[in-house]
Amino acid sequence: MLRNLFAALMMLGILLVAPTVNAAVETYTGIGEYTMSEYENQKIAHQRAQANAERNAQEQAGLFIRSQSRLENFKLTQDEIITMTAGIIKILNVDIEPFIIDKHTLKFVATVTVKIDTAEIDRWLEKEAQERFELVEQNKELRRKLEEQEREIAQLKAQSTTATSDQERSELEQKFRQADEEFTAIQKLEKGNKLRELKKYREAIADYDDAINFDPTLAAAYNNRGLCYNNLREYNRAIADFNKAIELEPKYAAAYSNRGWAHIDLERYDLAMADLNEALKLNSKCAPAYYNRGLVYLRLNEYERALADYNKTLEYDPNSSAAYNNRGWAYYNLKKYSRAIADYTKAIELNPSFTLAYNNRGNAYKALGEEAKAQADFDKANALSKQ
Repeated sequence: MLRNLFAALMMLGILLVAPTVNAAVETYTGIGEYTMSEYENQKIAHQRAQANAERNAQEQAGLFIRSQSRLENFKLTQDEIITMTAGIIKILNVDIEPFIIDKHTLKFVATVTVKIDTAEIDRWLEKEAQERFELVEQNKELRRKLEEQEREIAQLKAQSTTATSDQERSELEQKFRQADEEFTAIQKLEKGNKLRELKKYREAIADYDDAINFDPTLAAAYNNRGLCYNNLREYNRAIADFNKAIELEPKYAAAYSNRGWAHIDLERYDLAMADLNEALKLNSKCAPAYYNRGLVYLRLNEYERALADYNKTLEYDPNSSAAYNNRGWAYYNLKKYSRAIADYTKAIELNPSFTLAYNNRGNAYKALGEEAKAQADFDKANALSKQ
């Protein structure tokens, strides 16, 4: 269990909103506290106080993000807004002050100033559905762990006030040390996530390795390392990591979806279908699982079923250019060329540099005998491929 996801919130700090820097940037200042016992590590206590302050700042920044008119066309849940906020804020300044409570207790008060560039909202929304789903699911899991974390830390601190024997004190030291290791594992996980987002997969793997060394029960670290291996086409390693993530968290829908994705790359369609069906059984709103299952149906030439899955994909991820392209391919193979063209056009509207969508639309125009439009699309696809 991840007992030390974030710091226990001994007191929730207030949140101060700083003036807007300009039309494109908003800044916020969050204040958070952490009171440590004599059994805890000061360096980790600093980090916990900072995490509390960042969390406060994120809450206010989330209100700003929800107010953005550009989000009206996106069916974003509260969980997605929270996850987006955590992902796009940039830390400008951190100040942490210690306060001595008594000879056994020290409190740290952190003040963190963060900013949000409105351009980052668009960049977050442009992420692939698979990546956004992963981020949201992990953030939900981390938040679920928070209440458990707060209870456990509070219990340990209560025990520390009454511990008198050497054995009791030794046991408390061990439990706090384990909590520190689990907290460090989370820090490594988050660092790896940032590197993975930058497509620095080998560097991310090193951080996930560290996270696992600190906390071998951290399912998300195995899952995310598996994603890196999958992107590096090391499919057997990826599947081994997804297996471990599922072993640790049997209801981990994203891990099933990811393992299904790896099986697709290995052309193991029966295994892929079993995993994707399980992912959807666990989470019926898992857009990547619908997308990947639709891909299996396309490869098996079951185009009507592929259509149904891409309809569901777009229900939960209405701005997926890849889903529109794939649904267009299903329509094309069903000889519904006008519908295919409409989907390819939407894919291009969402992603103007989508080379494959131009090529596919060209084929659909050609099937309708519209040679000039077809050639224009082939020329555009060729030009994009050379960029």
